[in-house]
Amino acid sequence: TQPPEQVLAADSSVEEVQPPVQVHAVDLPVEVIQPPAHVIAADPPVEEARRNQLEPTIVLPDYMRAIETERRYFIEGQRTERYRVPLSTRKMLLSRYKYYVPENNRLCDRHLVIEAWDFLTSLRNNYVQTFTAKHIQDMMSLKEVVQSGLLNFKNIDEMEDHIVHTWIGLNKTQFHQMFNEELALAAYLIKLRTGDSNERLSTLLAVSRRTLEKWLHQVRDLLYEYFVPRHLGLHHINRQQIVQRNLSVPKTLFGNFEGVDRPIVIFDGTYCYIEKSSNYSYQKMTYSLHKYRNLMKPFLMVCTDGHIIDVLGPYPATTSDADIMKNEFSNGKPLREYFRQGDAFIQDRGFRDSLPLLHQCGYRTYVPAMELICTNVQLEG
Repeated sequence: TQPPEQVLAADSSVEEVQPPVQVHAVDLPVEVIQPPAHVIAADPPVEEARRNQLEPTIVLPDYMRAIETERRYFIEGQRTERYRVPLSTRKMLLSRYKYYVPENNRLCDRHLVIEAWDFLTSLRNNYVQTFTAKHIQDMMSLKEVVQSGLLNFKNIDEMEDHIVHTWIGLNKTQFHQMFNEELALAAYLIKLRTGDSNERLSTLLAVSRRTLEKWLHQVRDLLYEYFVPRHLGLHHINRQQIVQRNLSVPKTLFGNFEGVDRPIVIFDGTYCYIEKSSNYSYQKMTYSLHKYRNLMKPFLMVCTDGHIIDVLGPYPATTSDADIMKNEFSNGKPLREYFRQGDAFIQDRGFRDSLPLLHQCGYRTYVPAMELICTNVQLEG
């Protein structure tokens, strides 16, 4: 008879018994296996004291400090997610409640957006009054800029990104883009200089066409309200200032009248080309038979040094310079009351039909001469 060990070895049908497999627990991140926050208490002061036992501390009776920890909320939370305490919240708590929160402490999303923090003094187990040199240095840096509250849009760059997006639905870049008056003014000036379509300009400036058109309307209204009254019109400059702008050559030729220096003003109309209109009456009024294009005519009054006194109009393309001049110097018009007898007007030949009215008002007009020279031509047969 064979021993039992040999019988088992010879029997190929008997399965080999394997030792039990030991299953080792896998270390999961603390965030995943974290139990609900409302049942977690803050680190006991003894643990924090053991962590900071090598650093000397000082007691500040008037200030409170949250227990320094990254694993738990420094106050009782109601969510499982933990967020770093925003810089704006830390500044506000220190300045308003004298409650210092270390840099790496955590909060739940509910406490990220609240404004009232009066409950802090009742949380006796969640703060201490001992501070290390590192804590005091951090407190001094927080004291350098004190914000007025959680929402401080005057200093939006110091606010946290998620707070800005929570309250206004935009990020900081989008907010600055909406608030950037330089970009709107640049868009308006580019439009004036290039005349490109709004679709092209909106692509160039990386904004929507609707936003670009809104900017153009706003800039136009603001320029008309603030810029034009200060730099255009008869009220922004007086007669003596016009006299001071007379250059030496025009002053010598035209400025003196009866021993007194008088204003010298250049009048002329210019062209502002526009697109063809589908409106028949408007198309007829703006089409110039002289230029063979659709245009409007702004009418300029300029000092001899180039300073623009005022821009009148715009007038239709079918209106001549003489008709514009007669209309602007008719009875009761501002130009008739502003200028006086003896003032010098420099014009081109297009104003010749308005000269009788200007001479009747006592103004001196200077127009390039054009003499007709008649010659007798003898034809030799």
